[in-house]
Amino acid sequence: MSILKLPLEIMYLVANLLAPRYKLECVRVCILWRVVFEDSLWETIIINSPDDLKGVCNAVTTRTNRYNKAGNRTRRLYMGDSISAENNQLYSLQKSFPNLKYLIISRNSLRNEHNIAKRGWSFWRELTHLKLFMNESGTQNQIQKLHRLSLYLPNIKNLECFSTIKSRAPTYTLEDFEALHSNMPALEYLCLPANVAILSDRDIELIFSTKPAKSTTGIKFQITTIDIRWLCYFAKKYPNLSTFEWIEVEPFYRHYVFETEAAQILSKLPCAFTHVNKVHIRSSPKSEKVVSILYRALRQNKLLAKIE
Repeated sequence: MSILKLPLEIMYLVANLLAPRYKLECVRVCILWRVVFEDSLWETIIINSPDDLKGVCNAVTTRTNRYNKAGNRTRRLYMGDSISAENNQLYSLQKSFPNLKYLIISRNSLRNEHNIAKRGWSFWRELTHLKLFMNESGTQNQIQKLHRLSLYLPNIKNLECFSTIKSRAPTYTLEDFEALHSNMPALEYLCLPANVAILSDRDIELIFSTKPAKSTTGIKFQITTIDIRWLCYFAKKYPNLSTFEWIEVEPFYRHYVFETEAAQILSKLPCAFTHVNKVHIRSSPKSEKVVSILYRALRQNKLLAKIE
């Protein structure tokens, strides 16, 4: 078979393996190759420095803006550390690359996070994967920003949030989790740096009536405090969960465990964690008691062999 007659799917796979300079050479071969290799050239945009950012944003304002058409081909955007994008620059990126599927916003990529979801995010409604580093600007503010952002991104399947806060992570309530899933119904994987609030009596009642997030199959929490009854919520909320990761980022200062009550609630959820095939718990020596409680709670549902 002539190389010119290869199926398009194979051509795109080949294109993605080549360095940009080789793609540029392939663009000149014929019309078909031009389409394939130009698409591949624009598939991923990496902005690693303030100069890279200025180059893209300045091009947007010119009459011969190459991003007007070619930017529609971009599916992945990586914003590197410390580029400190201003709000108007972020807006230019949103207009230039409206068909993004994957977005990584690294540490200090944004200069002002207060307007993180106030302008332009509707351009990125088709995003399916978002990795976001939140800067140190108040723990509860991070939750508010994430909620505002989720209103614009209904198609997110993979959400990974990380925090630069060293002292403590933001404290999420049951209502916070419910709001995220309501705004992002397609969510399959969720990673959060999170304290979890102590569940109230009303929260415990809501566990049994919560709407399952059936699409979610993986969760990972970088956590500092724990009410063990949250396991009951996760068991009810995520019936198709296959991967459960619990990463402790610092020693616990206080423990609210509610071990007996958690066991009683889990006993009323006979289908809890039935699809889990991996449970990963990483902790410090100071939290051995909490880890042992997690083990016992999961063992009750015959998951001991699945715990790492």
